Amino acid sequence: MSQDLLNHATIFPICKYSLIIDWKPDHEEQMQRASLNLPLARKFLRFNAVALLASLLVTLSGLLLLSALLAQHRLQSEAVLQADTLAASLAPTLTAKDASTARALILNAGIRPELQAVAVYDSQGHSFVSWNALGQFNGAAEPAPSPRNNAVQTAWSFGQLSVAAPILLEDEIIGRLQLHTSVVPLYQELLSLLLAGLVLIALVLAVACYRLTRQQISALAPVYELCDTSEHVVNLNDYSVRIWNDGNHEFANLTQHFNQMLARINTWESSAEASIRERREQEQKVEILDNHDSLTKLPNRHYFHRALVHHVDEALASGELAALMFIDLDDFKSVNDEYGYEAGDFVLATIATRLCATLRGTDTLCRIGGDEFAAILPQTGSLALAETLADRLLAAIRQPIALYGKKLVVSASIGLSCAPLHAQEQRQLLRGGDLALAAAKAAGKDTYRTFKPT
Repeated sequence: MSQDLLNHATIFPICKYSLIIDWKPDHEEQMQRASLNLPLARKFLRFNAVALLASLLVTLSGLLLLSALLAQHRLQSEAVLQADTLAASLAPTLTAKDASTARALILNAGIRPELQAVAVYDSQGHSFVSWNALGQFNGAAEPAPSPRNNAVQTAWSFGQLSVAAPILLEDEIIGRLQLHTSVVPLYQELLSLLLAGLVLIALVLAVACYRLTRQQISALAPVYELCDTSEHVVNLNDYSVRIWNDGNHEFANLTQHFNQMLARINTWESSAEASIRERREQEQKVEILDNHDSLTKLPNRHYFHRALVHHVDEALASGELAALMFIDLDDFKSVNDEYGYEAGDFVLATIATRLCATLRGTDTLCRIGGDEFAAILPQTGSLALAETLADRLLAAIRQPIALYGKKLVVSASIGLSCAPLHAQEQRQLLRGGDLALAAAKAAGKDTYRTFKPT
C-alpha cells in the first residue's frame, strides 16, 4: 500500500473487518460514543470525577474561608463604627445624667437586626442605660471593667461579637459603651454560599467530567485502533491491514511505525511462504527422484520395497489375497545391441505404458532393474484372477512395437507369488516371486509361473 493511499484512507478493525474506507466525521463521533462504554472510559470518568471534585472542594473551601474573613472584617468594622458614633453622641447625656435622652439616642442610632444588646456605663463602671434585642430597656446591667485606654476593644465568641468603646469628653473617659452583635447572619451567609457552591460544583462536575472523558477517549482513539488492529492481526493472521494515519494526533509516529512493522512482517511472511513453497517443491522433486525412475516415471526399487511391506502387512491383517509379480523382458540385451540404447529406452517406456494401462488403478507397478518390473496387486480376490491378469500383461507386452520402420516384438516372463497364500512375510514373498520367475524362464519364456511351495 502506497503512502498516498494511507494518507487518504483508513482501516477500522474495530468493526472486525479488514476494510479500507474513507474517513468520515460522523463515524469518528460514533467511535467516540462507543468508546465511552469501554472499561478504560469508566476508569477515566471515575478518576476525573475524583480529581475535579477534590479540586472544586478545595477551591470552594478557600473561597468560603476568604468570604468568612471578609465578612468578619466587615461585621467588625461596622460594629466598631457604630460603637464610636453612638459613644460620641452619648457623651453629653452621660455627663448630664440624662437617661431618657440616652435611650432616645440609642433608638435613633439605627439599630441593625444583628445587634443584640447595648449597655452604657459611667466612669465608675455602673450601668447607666441598658437595651436588648427585644427592644426593652433594662434598669441595670452587670458592671463593666474600666477601660485601660482610649482604644476600641473587640471580642469574638461562638455566637456574638462584643465591642467595647470608651465614651470620651475632651479626651477624658467619662464612661463606656458595650455592644453585643450576633454573628448568626454571618453563618447563614456562609451556609448559603456553601449550598450554592455545592450546587455549582455538581453542575460543573457533571459537565466537566463528561467533556474531559470524551476528550481523553478521543485523544486515545489511535491507541484503540492499534489494539483492535493487533487483535485482528492475531485472530486472522492477516498482516495486510493498515491503520489510517493523517499525522494530526499525538500517536502519529506510533501509528506510522506500527504500519511499517505490519508491512515488514507482511513482506517477510510472503517471502517465507515463497521460500516454503520453493523448499516443498524441491523436496517433492527430490522425493520423486529418490523414489521414481527417470525414464519410465515409475516408482523405483526403493519405493517398491516400502510399498511391498505395507501391502503384505495389510494382507496378513485382513486375510485378503495380495499378489506380487516379477516381470522380466526376454532377451532385451539383443534389442540394445541391435538398435542402440536410445531404442532400448523407447521400448522400456512403451512396455511400462502398456503395463500401467493393463493393471488396475489400485495396483502398483515399479521398475526395479534395467529390464525388470514388479507389480504389487492388493486385494486380488483369488489366485485365478491374478493368473488371468498375468496372461493379459504378457499379451500386452507381446504387441508389436514400431521401431525404425520395423515391427519389433518383445516378450516377457512373469513370476507370481501371493500373500498370505505363499508367504507370511516380505522376504518369503520376494523369494517366491524370484523362484516363480526362474521357473517361467526355464519353461521357455513368454509365459508366467506361479510359486509352488515344496
